[in-house]
Amino acid sequence: DGVVMIADKGRDRPRGMLKICTLPDIAATADAPWPLRVKHTGATVHHISYHASTGCHIAIVSRWTDVPPDRRPEGAYEGNVPPLKEERFQLQLLAPYTLETIDTHDFDYEAGEHALALAVCHLKNTRQSDVLMPFICIGTGFVNGESDFARATGRI
Repeated sequence: DGVVMIADKGRDRPRGMLKICTLPDIAATADAPWPLRVKHTGATVHHISYHASTGCHIAIVSRWTDVPPDRRPEGAYEGNVPPLKEERFQLQLLAPYTLETIDTHDFDYEAGEHALALAVCHLKNTRQSDVLMPFICIGTGFVNGESDFARATGRI
C-alpha cells in the first residue's frame, strides 16, 4: 500500500519529481476521502477535540457498568432479573501520534453527571492582558427524574 505523487515544488526536490511513498504498518485506511486510523478504546466516544498548543487530543467517553448493590432501587425482585447498568462518563487526555491515554478524569456518576459538550476555548489571562491561553471547557449536566430538582443543574 502506498501513495504516488508528483512534487510541485520544494526545497529538497526539483519541480515535477515523482515521489513514491509507502504507508506505515498501522491501522490506516486509504479508502476514505481522508486517511484515517482506527483506535479501539473499549468505550463509546461522545466528543473529541484537539489541543493545538500541546498536540494532544481530548476525548469524552462512556462505558456501561453494573450498578453497585448499595445503589440499586429498593424493592423485592424475584426471578430472573436482568443486571442493572449505568453509563459512566470519563474525560481522557490522549498523547500525540500514539493516542495512548495520558490521564483520565471520572465524572460524578453517583449523582448522574453526564458530559454534554467539549471545546477548547482561548481565554484571556488576567496577569498578562494580551495573552490568550487555551483551556479545555466541558459542559456537564445531571440526569434527574421528574421528582428531583433538575432545573439549572450542571457544571462548566
